[in-house]
Amino acid sequence: MDLTHLVDTSINTQSNEYLTISETIALLKITRATFWKLQKAEMFKPIYIGKSVRYKKSDIITFLNNGGQRL
Repeated sequence: MDLTHLVDTSINTQSNEYLTISETIALLKITRATFWKLQKAEMFKPIYIGKSVRYKKSDIITFLNNGGQRL
């Protein structure tokens, strides 16, 4: 499944930016249900900051650039 068309490839993949669940869903352009299916399948790993869950933007971009393959 080719997902590379869903992301702007000019985004710096070395960014230390962290995304919320809602921001990650918006970047991936998927539904919340699909997000949870991907999360359950361990397609990308969450980062826990206190009680908050975040995702590295660079990991999400890499996930998309790899055609939706597991990190």
